[in-house]
Amino acid sequence: MSLLRRGIISSGKLDAGGGTTVYAANDADFDGSGDNLQQVSQTEFTIPADKKFSFEYSINADSFPASAWVASKYGTSSEYLVGFRGTSATLIVINAAVTANLIDINFTYTFLVSTQYHIVINSDGANARLYVNGALEQTVAHSTSAHNISTDPFGIGARVNPSVIQAFNGRIGMLRKYNKTLSLSEVQQNYNSGDILCSTSAVAGAVCDWRLANWTGTVGQELTDYGSGGHNFTNPLGIAFTAGSLSVEC
Repeated sequence: MSLLRRGIISSGKLDAGGGTTVYAANDADFDGSGDNLQQVSQTEFTIPADKKFSFEYSINADSFPASAWVASKYGTSSEYLVGFRGTSATLIVINAAVTANLIDINFTYTFLVSTQYHIVINSDGANARLYVNGALEQTVAHSTSAHNISTDPFGIGARVNPSVIQAFNGRIGMLRKYNKTLSLSEVQQNYNSGDILCSTSAVAGAVCDWRLANWTGTVGQELTDYGSGGHNFTNPLGIAFTAGSLSVEC
């Protein structure tokens, strides 16, 4: 059993304020064989034209294969991928229609298995940044155009490509997408907040906000999107859940 205190992680910086209510959340376990969540594209899933966006997620990996994706949006001519190549966090944005429109960044921070992390990868239009457990770890310059193909599917836990799955192996506690660049203070505020698992309140600026640890994964129960888009998932593909496996102090 993992004990997640405020800050949603079991190691690293914790919020000293703490709380008194213990909340038993569920463990959403992706086994690395291809289980994932998918749905058709929505406007909120695209990367905006100003190239300002942020992905925020919490993970605890059982292993790091050559490629494993936490979030992806796939099309035959363009896609984006957020996750890992080996133990390095990776952001890829591809638009094959214009050969120069490519982000392909392997950040140098080394992640460990069996360790809970809060991660933010974002872009301000010219630079991509990696934050780990509330701290800025790396900034990398880039130049790319938007990914705005409305017909592409979106997925959590694998590459949404039927021929190249590249699935994540481990737990994903939440995934948020913003169509803005989170600042350091916003990243730290989210990292230090217990609301990610203890509350159903909306997070300012999040266009997508899926809290997998709040979901039982039972048949017929939607995975609620607390973001402004409100795009719930209804089709878990093989994801295992362990009831009450996360104890969260709120």
